[in-house]
Parts: sequence; structure tokens; C-alpha cells
Amino acid sequence: MPYISKEDFTALEVGTMRFRILAIATLITTIGLAASPSLSQIDLNAQLNAQLKQAVCAQQWRQAIQILDRMRARVPQMESELVSYRRQIQALANTRARIQNWPPNYCTAATSAPVQATQPTPTATPATPATPTTSAITGTVAVNQIEAVFRGRRVRGTVANNTNNPVTQIKVTYNIVRTTDADGQTIPEQVLQTGSAAIAGTIQPGRQVPFESLVNLQIRGSAKVVSVAWKNTLDGSDGANPPRRIAQ
Repeated sequence: MPYISKEDFTALEVGTMRFRILAIATLITTIGLAASPSLSQIDLNAQLNAQLKQAVCAQQWRQAIQILDRMRARVPQMESELVSYRRQIQALANTRARIQNWPPNYCTAATSAPVQATQPTPTATPATPATPTTSAITGTVAVNQIEAVFRGRRVRGTVANNTNNPVTQIKVTYNIVRTTDADGQTIPEQVLQTGSAAIAGTIQPGRQVPFESLVNLQIRGSAKVVSVAWKNTLDGSDGANPPRRIAQ
């Protein structure tokens, strides 16, 4: 997961790709939109605003997106502003950004409470659980076949798109392993070296494409798939097989 300094926040590097995202001053200004009085005139809006602030300050981007969607339904007159803000938060969520030196002014400032004409009777209000999101993406991308040329350096295989959307930026990671000794006796699996293959272009659902790559050392074992990673074009999310463990 990338970490971004406050000064270098205008550029985010993920692998070999760079994504241009918001300057820090612009992001703070946009965050201020969610705390504007127009969103705090109703108790529910103030509650959503507080929840949004808490999520943003904790850098829980996907939780912030859920709250923004609830705000859009509650305050339709601010649809364009909220959609713009959601798009910026989505960019941070897609890259799993973690920002160092997160600006303290916004996160430590008190959230404005709605002005009430009369003192209400205190009532216990149960917390509203966050609505879980359900991804529209189904299926995985998998390697159907992989083989290594013994005493060579070439690894070949075939990868298949078993999802319901076109995928791109596919990367296959594999190990060259040995499971027998010089006498042909079975031994515990030994990883001799690791390699990867990047597949250019887009693979449509239900299609498969071949891949080929070279390893650094002469191959004296067999190829074994470690993982497959890709990007879904339907919603811009990242996919992995086996799935990555999401840090809490």
C-alpha cells in the first residue's frame, strides 16, 4: 500500500504506473464541502457529516464512499458537488492510498451541530450500521496451463478470463520449484527462483490468451503458479487470485 508525503501528494506511484491525483490543498477544500451548513440543517445530515469526517480522517476511503452515497440520496440538490467529491475519494480507494502527515486542522476541528429552536428530549438513538457493498464483479482470472523449458530460461502458459467483465493489466507470478533429488526421490518442495509475466492488452470475458517470459537462471525444475493479478474495467477495481488479504 503506497504512502504519500504531504509535499509529494500530487503524484502517486503504484508499481511502474503513476496516477495524478488531487493536490492536498484542493482535497482539504473539498472535504470542507461536507461540513458546510447546507448539509447540517437536518439532524440526519449532521450525523452523516460526522460519520463522513470520521471515515475521511481515518482514511477509510470505501466507508466514506458509502456515506457519500447516502448523502446524495438525502440532499439531491448537492448532487454534482457530492459526485465530484466521491470521484476523488474513489481514486484514493482504488489505489489504497495512505497519506502521511494527514492535515490536522480538518480532522481536529469540531463538526458543526445543527441549530435547534427548542431543547429536544434526550433519546437513545441506535447506531446505524454501515451498508455492506456488493461487488458487481464475479469470477476470477486463472492460469489454465504453465510449463518451463528444462535447462532453458523460457516459461510459457495460458491465462483465462473467467470473470463477467473485460480485464487488463494482467500479471502472472510463478515459482520454479524442485520436488525430486538427483536420484528421482521425492523431496520437500524447494523454490529455486521466482518470475513473472505481464500480459498486455485486454482479455474479454470467457477468452484466454497465451503468455511467455524469461527467468534469470537456467531452469532445473518445474513452473508453479503463485498468483494472478488484474484490473477490472467494469468498476476499475483490482482483482487477485488468490484474493489479497485486506488490511483492517
